[in-house]
Amino acid sequence: MKFTEIEYKRPNIESITKEFKQLLAEIDEASDLASFEKSMLKINKIRESFESFQSLAHVRHSIDTKDEYYDAENQFFDQNSPVFSQLSNKFYKKINESGLKNEIIKKYGSHFTNGIECSLKTFDEKIMDLLSAENELVSQYNKLIGGAEVEFDGKKLTLSQLAPYATSTDRSMRKKASDTSNAWFDEKGEELDEIFDNLVQLRTKIATDLGYDNFVQLAYDRLGRADYGSKEVAQFRDAVHEHIVPVVNELRDRQKTRIEVDQLEYYDLSFQFKTGNPQPKGDPKFIIEGGKKMYSELSAETKEFFEFMQNNELMDLESKSGKMAGGYCTYIPAFKSPFIFSNFNGTSGDIDVLTHEAGHAFQIYNSRDMPLPEYYWPTLEACEIHSMSMEFLTWNWMELFFKEDTEKYKFSHLSSGLLFLPYGVAIDEFQHWIYENPSVSARERNQKWLTIEAKYMPYKANSSSEYIETGRSWQKQGHLYRVPFYYIDYTLAQVCAYQFWKESQVDFTSAWNRYLALCKLGGSDSFTGLLKKAALKDPFNPELLKEVGSWVKEYIENVDDSKF
Repeated sequence: MKFTEIEYKRPNIESITKEFKQLLAEIDEASDLASFEKSMLKINKIRESFESFQSLAHVRHSIDTKDEYYDAENQFFDQNSPVFSQLSNKFYKKINESGLKNEIIKKYGSHFTNGIECSLKTFDEKIMDLLSAENELVSQYNKLIGGAEVEFDGKKLTLSQLAPYATSTDRSMRKKASDTSNAWFDEKGEELDEIFDNLVQLRTKIATDLGYDNFVQLAYDRLGRADYGSKEVAQFRDAVHEHIVPVVNELRDRQKTRIEVDQLEYYDLSFQFKTGNPQPKGDPKFIIEGGKKMYSELSAETKEFFEFMQNNELMDLESKSGKMAGGYCTYIPAFKSPFIFSNFNGTSGDIDVLTHEAGHAFQIYNSRDMPLPEYYWPTLEACEIHSMSMEFLTWNWMELFFKEDTEKYKFSHLSSGLLFLPYGVAIDEFQHWIYENPSVSARERNQKWLTIEAKYMPYKANSSSEYIETGRSWQKQGHLYRVPFYYIDYTLAQVCAYQFWKESQVDFTSAWNRYLALCKLGGSDSFTGLLKKAALKDPFNPELLKEVGSWVKEYIENVDDSKF
């Protein structure tokens, strides 16, 4: 069924609650695993139905935040998803306290029950109103960003549509575009501060009401991080600082030479080549046709997958007025359908989306028949392995999109992954500090961001931008508002993706087969458990960070980037 043909229907919370409670009573009476599973299957169908309508409402609201109908439906889920979470929480309690728990573990694995135990810590009926308020604040942020428009080049543009101007070969144009974007965020700075202040205070109260010292560990539990904690993440950040930051500083010096400037200004950082950044050589239709050919040749599995996505119109890719910023992949379980959302804008990021978000969608497509909804997706840092690795595993087809600029794109793509790591861990360190010090003022918070930014990205220290010097540039990172602590995930996954890239340069078939096997595992194990099954080295090992820096440095040094 095509996405446009899927009928949306607002869930009836009262009837769902009644049916759910009846099934919970049946679970209480279950004397054997077969009886238990019969009721569990019915509950899972209710859960999948609710989550499907929630996904539909979210996607359609994301596509047009000005649509009043789906804006109202989005508000409905903001207010009522905690009610549904309460029902799911009762279901999890039944499983956790069941006399059949050992049999459940034997059949489905301990990862299922470990995840339940983690989830149970994060919810209590007394925080339901607070959760609704948190959802509403996130929607307020999404609507603010989604509605952003600026006057530029004689046009009214969204922030996504403005982005290509910020990588213009004309330096004055880059500055003008960057300043226009910064001016919008500067104008909305106090409003963004207020939303964030409210989120921090709200999340802190939720945490303390649940018995946590602060929000940090609650955030980890929300994200299902059962096999590592903030200590391991801090060690990872230290390793990035020690082994990656020096290589990145060298890359920035090389960039400065390559684009022929005396000093890398804030409006130069995304501009990589004097002749211009690599861009796809065609419009969105051209890109999709290239994607179809690429995925048809990559493997039988990707061919089937991409045809399914195309035939059912499960992608909304082009930027337009009122559309929420960014990109994501979601899943509509009742229809076993992934959905890809993005904002094409004519940059190489369009191809990164086609591979990155398709990596997520390909994984869920391959694990959608898992016996438990909990096993459809892994935890988020493992999810990002699928997406970031797909970016590298499609390198052999980049000529379809970039033609004569293919090697330029590969140089840019490989180095950009390394350039990202210090920024990614800076965002994470910033989040830890914020939620460990929730009473600080907006001014203190912004000053802390400048300190952390200088630690991991010293090349930004001499910025001539008044906006950047206010310390508010972190407000452009939506993850801080939407899903706190979901950012270190990208850095951990990037280190894993580099391992697939390295192997694919030597033995592509082996790398692909390991990747495919990992996708098919879905969320059936923890992050470190999946790493072991995929024979991937642990990113928490500092020596691996040292290796990764060397791999990228060696590749870059063997490329004559002056020809670009």
